[in-house]
Amino acid sequence: LHPLPVGKDGDEGSQTPEQGSHVILHRDGDRQENSDALMLEPHWQERGIGEDAVAPTYTQHLAILCNLGLEQRASQNGADEEPTTAVGTHTDGVRYLHLNAAEENIEHRFHTYAARVFEEIRRILEGKPRGKVLIHLLVFNRGEGRLSVGLAGLLKTASMENPNLVGQVIELDGQTDALTRILQANARCPSDQAICYRDGKRLVASWREVETVPA
Repeated sequence: LHPLPVGKDGDEGSQTPEQGSHVILHRDGDRQENSDALMLEPHWQERGIGEDAVAPTYTQHLAILCNLGLEQRASQNGADEEPTTAVGTHTDGVRYLHLNAAEENIEHRFHTYAARVFEEIRRILEGKPRGKVLIHLLVFNRGEGRLSVGLAGLLKTASMENPNLVGQVIELDGQTDALTRILQANARCPSDQAICYRDGKRLVASWREVETVPA
């Protein structure tokens, strides 16, 4: 099977299920008009976490919080300041980076966040970690939070450079009280790279076949 990613405007970048990208699979390398092709589209699939799922051993765990409003429960720290560990407990083994830049312009704010995330990833990679490093990117699944999903491309690129880096994007529907539990639960499923919590359900980005009508 030969995957050919096709996104909006031909973009091959990371996309979420709502963005309407496809993948066309050609069997046996046959790419002529009459080839047996299978078209797939991304979608959210409900998937729980099995009780027997065990988290790998992580040497570092960083949680990046994009405009979640939790900075009021922690030290006030913007995107250009050092990460704080004041959210959750000091013993959960997680470092937290709050992204809450003051710029009113959304584009400028996104660039500020991207630069801060890039710098944090660079710092981790320069440390040449020998064990698994887990980075969680948490955003709201509505409004401006959807734009922050674009930061996932940085995690994907970093994971390609160093397989020890595990990146997960978690979209929240506004419930942040169970943040520590959500982080711990998803750490047990490192293969799930894009997760969305909606109406009390845990959804994972997956692929499904598109029904096509023969020409």
